[in-house]
Amino acid sequence: MNKLKLAKQAQKLYEIENLNADEISEKLEISRRTVFNWMKKYNWVKKRINIEEIKNNFGRDTEELALKMMKKISSDIDAGKKLSQEELYSVMNILEYLPALKKSMKLPTLINSDKPKTLTPETIIEIENMLGLNF
Repeated sequence: MNKLKLAKQAQKLYEIENLNADEISEKLEISRRTVFNWMKKYNWVKKRINIEEIKNNFGRDTEELALKMMKKISSDIDAGKKLSQEELYSVMNILEYLPALKKSMKLPTLINSDKPKTLTPETIIEIENMLGLNF
């Protein structure tokens, strides 16, 4: 393998898999000094992906998306608009998988995940209460 390909492979191990220089040098069978030189030359430190941060942001963003979608559905109901089946289906899917996502990422939740996963009248009332739409 030529040096450029080896350097790119080492960079991926550092940036994506979060391996340190010792682990990279051992895995690719190259010297630590070479890895450190590449780290400095190609500025790997600034490009490193923090996997935990991405996971946490994904869970939080998913939950915020569900809340925004529920608010939109609620405002559509208030405005007398026809409800989009796609939006309802999407919200229900997000709500179905959110507890597993929250559990796997150890996230606090904005949505109570112990509730039914179908749009029963009780669920709709609970969603309205969460959105502050008490009638």
